[in-house]
Amino acid sequence: MTKNENEIDELIHDYIKQFPKTGFPIELLYAYGQEETVKILKGREGRRIDFIIENKEVIDGGKYIYIDD
Repeated sequence: MTKNENEIDELIHDYIKQFPKTGFPIELLYAYGQEETVKILKGREGRRIDFIIENKEVIDGGKYIYIDD
């Protein structure tokens, strides 16, 4: 595993541990790739992440948002 893969695995594990009922929004990896997903996860500051589909006619037509629970 590369450093980036270890980092993303740890960040995803931490996220799922904090939000076990919602799970991880895997769409982030598909829409943004590993490097950008790491930045998104680091920037969440304990907030939940959701992926909003803006255009249902394309596979990756959406954006992420941070949610303060």
